[in-house]
Amino acid sequence: MKFSKSDFNFMEVFSSCIDTKREMNDKFQIKVKSDGTVIFTQDCDDVKMFRSFKSSVTGEDFVAVFQTAKFYSLIKSIKEGTDITVSSSGIEFNGNKYDLQNFSNVHYDDSEKLIEKYSESSNSDFLIKDLSKLASVKSYMGASPLDCIGVQNKSYFVSSNQIDVTSMVKTDNSLVDDMYLGYKAINMFSNFKVNEIILSPKEGAFSFNLKDTLVVVFNKDYSLPNLFENSIRCLYEHTTKAVIQKDLLKEVLYRIRIVSSENKDNRIFLNFEEDGLKIESKDTIYASEKVVGSVDKDLVGHYLSVSSNYLSNIVSELSGKEVHLYASNDKEAVVITIEDENKDKKYLQNILAYVD
Repeated sequence: MKFSKSDFNFMEVFSSCIDTKREMNDKFQIKVKSDGTVIFTQDCDDVKMFRSFKSSVTGEDFVAVFQTAKFYSLIKSIKEGTDITVSSSGIEFNGNKYDLQNFSNVHYDDSEKLIEKYSESSNSDFLIKDLSKLASVKSYMGASPLDCIGVQNKSYFVSSNQIDVTSMVKTDNSLVDDMYLGYKAINMFSNFKVNEIILSPKEGAFSFNLKDTLVVVFNKDYSLPNLFENSIRCLYEHTTKAVIQKDLLKEVLYRIRIVSSENKDNRIFLNFEEDGLKIESKDTIYASEKVVGSVDKDLVGHYLSVSSNYLSNIVSELSGKEVHLYASNDKEAVVITIEDENKDKKYLQNILAYVD
């Protein structure tokens, strides 16, 4: 069947989701029917993608399965406006021919039924906004089953790798129910600079349209806790804090990261003093530097250990001029809470150790 190069623009979406976890995850199916119906399908574990349209060319009927990356790379290399003929054996254009392996052994479910099922809109469809803010918490997603970002308490994007950092950022959303976005959906929103999109909840999944492509994301069982439950909030809602100028703290952390790079867990020690924060590296090369700031009376004399790498990265994520370090003088505390005067982002960094 003959196509224009622009007919394959959607392949950018397909190619953004490939992996090699299963044989079919890096491949797509093209189904051409004699009535001119053309359906492209890609199945990548918890994400299915579809692109369908009706061509004016009729009479052809074939099914082929090609490697997504190889096919799309060839298409991208061809000049705009070029007619491209696709068959079950490969592609032809301008008298040139490229045979492609047809993985006919790879099975796909009935695409037409799936498109009909997942493309229907309903009263439960909703707009999710501020997707650009996913970048503020994306770095702290964990491995499965923490490979997600949750939307919790109506308006917060939340992620956690559990052992180092848990993060949250406030958005303008007002969702009725909590939900989870898997890393493939997050990567698509990021790669295509999507800041808002309509999601359509389905049984066990949700769908959306991206660059003329129907994307279906199936729900998974994630273990991300609800950070707004009282049993969790009590772990990080400390009442005492130190306030430091962000630029000063960034400068000190930059230097002390250099000498703490070979420490266990890159750890440094934070000593809360009357007039600021004393930061030390002790494990390998000793270093000490003081950052002037205000410290609540009940925190004076308290000290703890955290990763210099994570603390430095978190401080860089903040958009304000101040860093508010919330901590408890209780030696059983497990995290410090870091935010700025804007209070739109919150990072919970795990405490590594207390040293007497």
